[in-house]
This record gives sequence, C-alpha cells and structure tokens, in this order.
Amino acid sequence: MERGSKLEELGRGYALGSRDKGSSLGLLEIQRGPIRWLNILEHIYGSSLHHQRAAYLNVYLVPDRDIVKKRCKKVESSQVRSKRFFGRVVGIRWKAECVEGEDLIERLNSDLQLNSLLVELGEQLVISQELDFWVIKPKHPYVEPWLPRQSSFWGRQMSQRQWDCYSAIAQQLLKPAS
Repeated sequence: MERGSKLEELGRGYALGSRDKGSSLGLLEIQRGPIRWLNILEHIYGSSLHHQRAAYLNVYLVPDRDIVKKRCKKVESSQVRSKRFFGRVVGIRWKAECVEGEDLIERLNSDLQLNSLLVELGEQLVISQELDFWVIKPKHPYVEPWLPRQSSFWGRQMSQRQWDCYSAIAQQLLKPAS
C-alpha cells in the first residue's frame, strides 16, 4: 500500500491525547481474517532531545460494506471493578452512542469468553465508524520509557491471545444487524 493513503488517516482522532494527532508509521495489510489493516501511530512527547519519549497506538481497520445500516458511531469498553476506585477488575461493560444497534452492545456484553479475555489482558477499547470501516483501538497508547533505547515498541509484540481478542471483536462487528 502506498504511503499517504486515506487509510492512514483513520483512527487518528483524539487517540494520542493531544492536539497533534500523531503520525502514521505505516499500514500493515493482513491477508486473512476480518481485520484487514493495522495502522501504527506515533507521537513524540517532550521538548528537548534528552527528555523525549514516544507513544504508540495500534489501530485495527475492519472494512464493512453494511456499516451504514448498523448506525452505531462509537462503542467503548469500560472496566467493572470490585470496589469503586481501587478494586480489582472483575468484568467488562460495553457502552455505545447508537441511533440503532443495541443488538451489537448486547452481543458484546453477552460474550463472556471475550470479556474475560479482555479482563485478563487488561485491555480497554474504543471502536468507532469512519468511512466504510470499523476502527478498533486501545483507549491508552503504549508509552516508551523516558530512558532512550531502554525499551522499544518494536520489541513489544502482540500475543496470540490479544490477536484472538481483536479478531473476535471484529467478527461481532461484522454480524448483520437484526
């Protein structure tokens, strides 16, 4: 895929928590499965060279021709805790801004295997509609430590369980609205 594609713009929004929306390091095309592209975003924080750190965000793109019929603009997962602020995470609850499409929220909330996997992985996600795509991204980017070269984003690999989790969410998104 050529650099500068419109797909590189998807998912940039407020993703990295600043007015600068970050820059795309590139798109990875995925041959099989519901997730077709992975866009890696980077944002550099800090004013001087010695105090800079980078935040990275993986944005998963799921094409859907019937997305207009689903009419659910933004879906978020939130953690349910055993105690109000500092309790351990015991579950996931999905919420959405939907005109229609409560069936999607019901499907996500009732998928116990998916939700227990999200709890285990500590993942919180934001799902939005942009053009003809579902955009799945973590609520919080991975932030590289302050010390340069001590850790690398490229050394932090996605586990098979994380990939299975994102694929299961994508499959739920692609199910026809009832």
